[in-house]
Amino acid sequence: MATTFEHAGSTAGPAWTTPFRTVFNMLIRMGERHPFNRQIEALCALSDAELAERGITRQQIASYVMGARAML
Repeated sequence: MATTFEHAGSTAGPAWTTPFRTVFNMLIRMGERHPFNRQIEALCALSDAELAERGITRQQIASYVMGARAML
């Protein structure tokens, strides 16, 4: 279950927004490639029974992966 954002047509708009769009798109790509994101996607792909074998529910996936960082 991958979450992606549509960036098509990002060339539309005033020219002064180009640097902001560039930075925004870079941050999105960095987030999509982060190991936490990959781990969350892998766990989301498991069935509820498989998650139960690991001792977690679907609602706990993010906090399971992020650990103490999820509380920040």
